[in-house]
Amino acid sequence: MKYNQVSYIALSLLLLGSLLPNEVESFKVDLNKVADCTESGLKAISTLALRAIPCAKKMAVCTDFQPMKTKDLDITALALMSYQFLQKIVNNQKCLLTALKESYDAVSPHMEKLISAKCVSFS
Repeated sequence: MKYNQVSYIALSLLLLGSLLPNEVESFKVDLNKVADCTESGLKAISTLALRAIPCAKKMAVCTDFQPMKTKDLDITALALMSYQFLQKIVNNQKCLLTALKESYDAVSPHMEKLISAKCVSFS
């Protein structure tokens, strides 16, 4: 089994290597720009990740979400509870728009850096 995994990895690397340009000069990367873009992107993602649970709690309070079952949840019950929560959120536009506005306000400074550095192109 391990021999197969090693051979798959080697073949994948060969395939990826064939996709690279033949001339090294045609493949120029500005490492400072990559570092800035990566830093801003990671800050935006971490900001959203840190705000995900508090935002979900705020939306549950705002929509007055009361789950049917909260203990001993299996995967089906968890999926059903998530679906019910999403239904409540979508049906209450005020809570949804508030959460989206807060998320936008938190991430927009990082997105401004990404756009001004031309890390992301919208075309």
